[in-house]
Amino acid sequence: MLKMIKPMAPSALLISEGTFIAAKAGGYTNAPGLCTDEQLAAWRKVTDAVRAQGSYIFCQLCTIGRAADAEQLKSENPAFDAVSASDIPLTGGAEARALMEAEIKEYVDMYRTAAHNAVRHAGFGGIEVRSANGRPVPA
Repeated sequence: MLKMIKPMAPSALLISEGTFIAAKAGGYTNAPGLCTDEQLAAWRKVTDAVRAQGSYIFCQLCTIGRAADAEQLKSENPAFDAVSASDIPLTGGAEARALMEAEIKEYVDMYRTAAHNAVRHAGFGGIEVRSANGRPVPA
């Protein structure tokens, strides 16, 4: 990531690609996240390099929702389900169930934690919430 972003950094506002707020909100392999101390430390190297060139970088927070690969989620943790704002699947996509009320509150907390970690620990200047294609968004 650092090799890709650093050349774009001089005098710019950069926005990361969609970055998972939590492991259970993912569903793709090799995607960026804010889920572990290791990921936060790796992002810190990127954000420090961008700021060293006089630029800014925001983190685009996301969940995958109904676009998740349900098998990938289950391979990471058998308790992880593909979930979304409703149970309507994407055309040709996997089945996803609608979030329950308690899970909606959990996702709001996961977004809050990810936003805090992005700014305070990973060094981002701000956040953007990505919401499209059935991705659950905090209310």
